[in-house]
Amino acid sequence: MLQGLKARWMKLANYIDPHPDMKVMEKWWQKLVEAYSQPHRHYHTLEHVAACLAELDRVQESFACPQVAEFALWFHDAVYEIGAIDNELRSNTMAKQCARELGLGDGFIGLTEDYIMITDYQNLPESSPDSALKVADIDCSILGQDEKTFDRYEQGIRAEYGQYSDADYNNGRRMFLMKLLTNSMIYHTPDFQELYEAKARANIARLIARLSA
Repeated sequence: MLQGLKARWMKLANYIDPHPDMKVMEKWWQKLVEAYSQPHRHYHTLEHVAACLAELDRVQESFACPQVAEFALWFHDAVYEIGAIDNELRSNTMAKQCARELGLGDGFIGLTEDYIMITDYQNLPESSPDSALKVADIDCSILGQDEKTFDRYEQGIRAEYGQYSDADYNNGRRMFLMKLLTNSMIYHTPDFQELYEAKARANIARLIARLSA
């Protein structure tokens, strides 16, 4: 998987700049690998990035510039610390630094920021553009996968919160999931609603029951 992801990252340079600095791309590839390979990560890894990119490929025609969305997805979880409230902000700072080293313009950087910051999808701004909402849906598409994939995701999240007791984790996780179910829709764009909404609700309800047992 790693070789394929590196090839995709390096190829992205040719889409976002006619004369890309490949040394900068190589440098940031190493930074991304280091970030997503931290030992406390069990779900928020390069495998998660790969899954997000696969979802982007499925809906890329709905983006005016899918390359910006891809760039943002590479960085959206670059910083991930349990309990921190500024993971997205710090991830965006890394993306900005990379973009500036590549000589990308303010428009590209600003849209990247919109896409990364919206992946804290618990509190989405009402004025969010449809493309940003779609990035948020890509990030949480895991909720609507088959039961085996969803259960593996939950195991990864539990491992990332390994410092918490079962009682504390189950209570906090259950509250978060119940909040999701109170939304009229988990997903914000029609294609994700059609494909994943029903399955996501079934997965979440099943997990809540398990956490409550």
